[in-house]
Amino acid sequence: MTIVIAWTRKVGPATELIIASDSRLTSAGHVDVCQKVFPLARGDSFFAFCGDTALAFPLIFQVNSAIANYQPAADRREDVPELLNRILTLLNAYREAWKDTDAADHADSIRKTRFLFGGWSWRANKFRVYPIHYSPKAKEFRSFTHSKQTRRLGLPEGEQCYMIGDYTAEFRARLRDFCRDSEPQSLNYQPALILAEMLKEDRFVNRRSDGTFYKKTECAGAIGGSPQILKIYQHANFRPIAIRWSSQDGKQGVSLFGRPLFDWEKTFSPILDPETGELFYPLATIKN
Repeated sequence: MTIVIAWTRKVGPATELIIASDSRLTSAGHVDVCQKVFPLARGDSFFAFCGDTALAFPLIFQVNSAIANYQPAADRREDVPELLNRILTLLNAYREAWKDTDAADHADSIRKTRFLFGGWSWRANKFRVYPIHYSPKAKEFRSFTHSKQTRRLGLPEGEQCYMIGDYTAEFRARLRDFCRDSEPQSLNYQPALILAEMLKEDRFVNRRSDGTFYKKTECAGAIGGSPQILKIYQHANFRPIAIRWSSQDGKQGVSLFGRPLFDWEKTFSPILDPETGELFYPLATIKN
């Protein structure tokens, strides 16, 4: 499974949308180098998921294909809230296209699979974020709001935070404590730092751990790997943020979208060190 978080960050007069998740996909075993947060081709929005990859991965490709094949969506004349409706149509059509499935297994996959979609709305002049999950009553995927949940976190004025997936109660408690104790003017990268802390704790990443959780239905070791981060700007562009992260054997390296970079790869993306909270900008070291 997964945890995905999206939050807004004030930077002077501007606002940014930041999305972060872990990098683990789980089946018979688990893989900790997998991308779960995807920028959409139009530049102003993102799509992320938790749950069954057989449902999520094809949909991500279909969404980008549908955007490319409809010019108002490709050039952003179709605003983010309107694009949401198109995504829901694609998602429900894909769900209905599944054939010859075991009814119980299919229902469980549908129930566990959730999405987070959002981006910059030029009509509303603000970022919009939409949690999406299956409604048994309506028998379709729908978008939902969590305004009460956001208010209870005690966030800085004008900022928002949304989350889906595993251990959201534990994450909310840590973020709420941070906001209460620090009274920050902006969340900055703190949600990503909290996620990084959780990804170092045995009960969250070790599937054989005896850890206990707020939700009794949650199991140990549902998340893992490095954090992966994407930032979206008001000017309808995005930027991935790399992470300085140690592998299980203790080797220090840099990961981008969950995958550790090889020695021959050189990223120009900013690199966040979760130990210090500092950002390193590789391009800033280049001299004319």
